[in-house]
Amino acid sequence: MKHWDPKKYMPMVAELGVGWIRDEVLWSQIEQSKGEYRMRWQDMEWINLAKENNIKVILTVAGGSHFYGDDYFDPDGYAALCAYLAEELKGKVQVLEVQNEPFNHYSSHYGEGTQKGGDWYGLRHGTLNVEGWVDHYRVTLNKAADAVKAVNPEMKVIGLGSFPAINYRQIEAGLSPNVDGIVAHPYSYRVVPEIIPYKDNEKTIVKNGNRRVTDEDGTFASFVEMQMDFSAKHHGPDEMWLTEWGYTNFRERWDGDPDRWGGNYWGFNEYAVAVYAQRRFVEGLGLGVEVSVYYSLLDDNYNQDDRIRAESNSENHFGLITKDDEKKPVFGAIQKVATLMNGFTVSDELSYQIEKGKPRLDSTPVHWWSGSTLEALDAIRSYQFKDADGSTVIALWSMERVGDRSARAANVSVDLPFEGTEVEVIDLMNGKTYSPYTEDRDGQLYLPSFAVPSHVVLLRLSR
Repeated sequence: MKHWDPKKYMPMVAELGVGWIRDEVLWSQIEQSKGEYRMRWQDMEWINLAKENNIKVILTVAGGSHFYGDDYFDPDGYAALCAYLAEELKGKVQVLEVQNEPFNHYSSHYGEGTQKGGDWYGLRHGTLNVEGWVDHYRVTLNKAADAVKAVNPEMKVIGLGSFPAINYRQIEAGLSPNVDGIVAHPYSYRVVPEIIPYKDNEKTIVKNGNRRVTDEDGTFASFVEMQMDFSAKHHGPDEMWLTEWGYTNFRERWDGDPDRWGGNYWGFNEYAVAVYAQRRFVEGLGLGVEVSVYYSLLDDNYNQDDRIRAESNSENHFGLITKDDEKKPVFGAIQKVATLMNGFTVSDELSYQIEKGKPRLDSTPVHWWSGSTLEALDAIRSYQFKDADGSTVIALWSMERVGDRSARAANVSVDLPFEGTEVEVIDLMNGKTYSPYTEDRDGQLYLPSFAVPSHVVLLRLSR
């Protein structure tokens, strides 16, 4: 975070038109003696600037403390810290997130988690034994939420933030009613944003606790819907917060070994990153996700003494802005979602049908390490909204990978009278508008061979 200069970059965040940002503070930097707390000026600087720019804040409270004996993440000590923050930051921070990805550094303190022989399912590798950190974190989340609400009922508390099987175990074990939202980080890694790598097979279904966490295609939509349904059945939170996901545009590195393991990510070109970011944001809005946060604002700066390693480090290329302060295409893509779809609400009052044309198959399906095959679906995704003026807007796109083909054709029929209905298409990638070709089909509106690209277009219908 040494290159995070809020005076320099907060105006760029405001320029995006987004409503939220997420960043973290560290427990050890706030509680410098037991029971005595003080916010650092560096943290207050960006928090205050966010407020000045009317940007809401998700504050991730990360790390641990050596003041509480052997337990670096003592639940009572952590809850007391969160209570201090809830009171100190009233009116400036709207949400506290309890730790970041606890399956990682949090669990490793206990010799468990993905860094210490655990897996994506909360199990000790090679067994069906649930690791102890899973419940330790759940207890900490509950205590933190109760402590925050006792001093600041308006501040929301969100948590979990692990892979879905782990989240399910913790929801099933019981969450405090003061926990407002489920955190998830649904990276798609190597595939399109409508697919995530939690598709079940014979091996993973058992590890998932003999339950599925996505549909048979591994869709992002099912991931959200199934997790929220599960939470409702177990009296858990009714909000989904996607506080981290994104795509990286690093370039591949070749060392002569065709079998070299390249990590979870593929590097995508900058245009593909922009397209996929828009598709994920729009789908999240259509699914009723509370808040969706792209990772990240700035590229990282690892391995700067070795150009090839720096360019091939996936962590260095998630940003909207390069280390040289150049805005990538994804910056403008997110800006258009935030501005052109501002005020949109989910709607289902209008009936419509989309008949897709010739197939668009995934030529590069991914054979994931869990044994599942992940591929873009040959389908058109669509969601219906009402805009700020009350007009119906259908957002739609082809779920294919970004490629070199022109937009696919689809026949779209809409349950609206042909006469008197105004139709406009907004291209969400470039912001341009046009009037599509329409026909009268038995008095109803019909759009034959409507162009559906791999990026989002908005079909606006008004009378």
